[in-house]
Order: sequence, then structure tokens, then C-alpha cells
Amino acid sequence: MPSLGRRLAARLIDCSLLGLTFAAVWGLGFHATTSDCNGVSRCYGWSAFGITILVVLIGAVATLLYDSIGLAYWGKP
Repeated sequence: MPSLGRRLAARLIDCSLLGLTFAAVWGLGFHATTSDCNGVSRCYGWSAFGITILVVLIGAVATLLYDSIGLAYWGKP
């Protein structure tokens, strides 16, 4: 059984990787969506809002799935 410190460190790394992944997805989506905006501020605002909502929803589902699978296969978090 791993020590509490190792489990906490692994959990912190997992959360950091999830956060960095979703930040990268948001940035890539924003760049792809707003590349044709040509300086129109409304275009940037609605694109960013849509991408943010999408990433938040995917992030919530992915986190729940990851935690559920982790608990099912690896035991206690």
C-alpha cells in the first residue's frame, strides 16, 4: 500500500495534467475558431464563450469518468 504522501503526490500530478490538458484544448479551440474573426470583438467574445462552455462540460465529464474508473480499478484515491 503506497504511503499517504505518495498518493497525494500522484493525485496532485493527475489533477495538474487534467488542468493543463484542458487549458491546451481551450487555447487550441480558441485559436481555431477565431482565426477568421479579423478584429471583430463580438466574434471573439461568442467564440470564447462557446469554447469555454464546451471545455467545462467535457472537463466535468472527463474528471468524473477518470475518478470513477480510478476508484473501480485502483481502489481508494
